[in-house]
Amino acid sequence: YWEGWRKVEIPFQYVNDLIIVDIRLNNSTFPLKFIFDTGAEHTILTKVEIAHLLGMRYTRKFTIMGADMKTELHAYLVQNVNLKLDKLYSPREAMLVLEEDYFRFEELVGVEIHGILGASFFRQFVIEIDYLNEKITFVKPRHFNKQQKKYKSFDIEVFKNKPYLYADMDMV
Repeated sequence: YWEGWRKVEIPFQYVNDLIIVDIRLNNSTFPLKFIFDTGAEHTILTKVEIAHLLGMRYTRKFTIMGADMKTELHAYLVQNVNLKLDKLYSPREAMLVLEEDYFRFEELVGVEIHGILGASFFRQFVIEIDYLNEKITFVKPRHFNKQQKKYKSFDIEVFKNKPYLYADMDMV
C-alpha cells in the first residue's frame, strides 16, 4: 500500500548481475536481502530459520520443481506475510518458504541472500530499473506516461507469468 504516491524509488545493490533489495518481513527490525526477480512467479524465503524466528505459520507443504526442471524442492506456503520494501508495503503477501536452502546464493554472489522477491509483489506496477544509479522506480500504471521519448514499446510474450522479449542480436 502506498496511498497518495505516484511513484516510489527504491535503492538496490547490483552484485554479480543480480539486483538485491532490502526487505522487512512481518514488521521485523532487521532487513533481509532478496533478489529482485521478474522471472520468479512467487516470493521465496530460502532460510527456513527466519520463518521460525518470525513465527510464520505454514498453511500447506508441497513439492516444486527446481530451475533445472529435475530437482524436487520442498516448500511451505505462508499467507498474510507483511512485506515492506523501503516505502512500499503489502500486508497480505503469500510466500513460499523452502525446507532447505537449495539455491546457496552466498556461494555464487558472495553476499548473504535470504530469498527471492517474485512478480507476485510487483506485477501491479510499471517498473523502471536504473542500473547506473542502482534504483528501481515503481509507478502506478495510471500515472505512467508512456509517451515520453525515453521509452520505447516492444511486443513481448508472457508464458507462465514470465515475460519474453524476442530480439535480433549481432555478435561483434
